[in-house]
Amino acid sequence: MFIDTLETMANEVPETAPLTNDEISKVFGNIKVIMNLNKKFFSEISEKVSKFDEVKIICGFLLLIFLLIW
Repeated sequence: MFIDTLETMANEVPETAPLTNDEISKVFGNIKVIMNLNKKFFSEISEKVSKFDEVKIICGFLLLIFLLIW
């Protein structure tokens, strides 16, 4: 992952690294949890969307737009 590259840069050449180890931990500390939740969410959404017909998809988008505007 790109986090490994950032950590390597922070450890080996700290003066040119874009982030310190502390900053990397703060920014990316929960990335694995977020990735796992994202994979689960995507899997569930993909399953539901595959069962949609065109009318349900259009209604879903209209509802989403309405909720975002509200």
